[in-house]
Amino acid sequence: MMKNKIAPIAIFAYNRSSHLVKTINSLSKCYGFGEGPITVYIDGPKNEKDKVKIAKVKNVAYELLGNHAEIKCRPNNIGLAKSITSGIQEQLDVYDQIIVLEDDLILSQNFLVFMSNALQHYSNDERVFQISGFSYDAPTFSSSNNAFFMPFTTTWGWGTWSRAWKAYDPLAKDWQVLSNDIALRKKFNLDGVYDYASMLEDQMINNIDSWGIRWYWSVFKKNGIVLFPPKSMVRNIGMDGTGAHGRGIFTNFSSQIETNSSKIPYFPSKKNVNKKYFSLVKKAIWKQNGGYSQRMLKSFFNTSKRIIKLLKKGN
Repeated sequence: MMKNKIAPIAIFAYNRSSHLVKTINSLSKCYGFGEGPITVYIDGPKNEKDKVKIAKVKNVAYELLGNHAEIKCRPNNIGLAKSITSGIQEQLDVYDQIIVLEDDLILSQNFLVFMSNALQHYSNDERVFQISGFSYDAPTFSSSNNAFFMPFTTTWGWGTWSRAWKAYDPLAKDWQVLSNDIALRKKFNLDGVYDYASMLEDQMINNIDSWGIRWYWSVFKKNGIVLFPPKSMVRNIGMDGTGAHGRGIFTNFSSQIETNSSKIPYFPSKKNVNKKYFSLVKKAIWKQNGGYSQRMLKSFFNTSKRIIKLLKKGN
């Protein structure tokens, strides 16, 4: 059981000290900051140049968090996915719930209270696998104060429980079924709005290093749901080419987050997906990820990669 009002927090960092400064500064302004344990995981260097950058990250963590956090520096680089998943497992071996942050997120003041309350509220609901602090820009939600459930996961400021994380399958068992089952693939891709299936395939053939897509597949197979706030409490500042997954040329995510300190979203009593809200979210995802322009660009790059591989095999 959670002994503190605020759930334990794990922050994952690597070599971006300027980003981490902004993340910790926003975290320190959250209501409830300091009322729960904080652990910072810093991945090890890939090369000599990294050592200098990582030293700055360590200094930032110690200077800004001080006695509020335990700082864990990995001696070697284990990569984004392994760093995050092993850190989450380590925390959930001690606590029954966790809030997960990366080093490129700006948080609203209500973030910690919302996340901790929601984690406590749904702690025993087996179908709820995650609480998301991030949400999508759908105009209808701007006047709402009701949280809602969606059938997919997110990675920008989120929380989960030990009972849910047990479902995480790093091997993404049966992922190949998406290639043959058109209906299932469409469902996994949120009715064609975002190509998660190709992302999972890229992960499983080692083109990318994503724990997030494997987490989504794990939750999807369990028919799990995720709680979202009506207005985002998280803003990602890492889509500037500095992160592991680079920059989306046509992506357009809002810079606005919920800052009204008097409002904590209401939790839905029914554990099901609101079809109207799901439709609105899918439209927002399509728009924020660049719509047809981004899809055409991605198709071009994927085709180019396939041609290059064929040419290499020919030689």
